[in-house]
Amino acid sequence: MKEINFSKALKELKKGQRLSNLDWAENTYIYLVPANKYPAHRNIKKTMANEFVNDLVPYTSYIAFKNEADEVTPWNSTHIDLLSDKWYVC
Repeated sequence: MKEINFSKALKELKKGQRLSNLDWAENTYIYLVPANKYPAHRNIKKTMANEFVNDLVPYTSYIAFKNEADEVTPWNSTHIDLLSDKWYVC
């Protein structure tokens, strides 16, 4: 496993790679979710219905984090993460 800094890790994310950090728990990683749209009807309370063109809710790309419980959330980096040289492609 080759360790890299976050600048190089970001380039790998943009290529579609999953990344983890040696300081993180096993089976946790980040990945890039590309910009896209989802049907407004997915919103159970329908608060987004009839708000967007073709009833599709657009979202921008973001980095997602998969945790040990196999839950996915948007990733909130820390300065420790960004300055780390312990990133690797997984």
